[in-house]
Amino acid sequence: DSKIASVDLMGLQHVTTVGSDFLRGCNSLTTIDLSPLQNIECFGCSFVAECTSLKTISNMSSLSKVTKTGEDFLWTCRFLEFVDLSCFANVTDVGEGFMCQCFSLKTISNM
Repeated sequence: DSKIASVDLMGLQHVTTVGSDFLRGCNSLTTIDLSPLQNIECFGCSFVAECTSLKTISNMSSLSKVTKTGEDFLWTCRFLEFVDLSCFANVTDVGEGFMCQCFSLKTISNM
């Protein structure tokens, strides 16, 4: 059970691949800004998985270079209400468990 309440991703501006379990289990995280990840092409398994308090993901549109998501992308983000998937226009491979158990989702746009 992680006590991380906020995270600054600015140091990852030049990263193109995120490995497995990135920010997995950050139960105190309520919001995350993904704009620094504009060069990401591939996410490993369990990206921001089990972040059970996460409500807001800002700037998902900055992920326009993504072509692949691993298994359990945003898995068990129980309080997440809105996701904009316009950033995934170039995605050719989505792993199992994609946004599984996101029980509070009210809107998925650009799917």
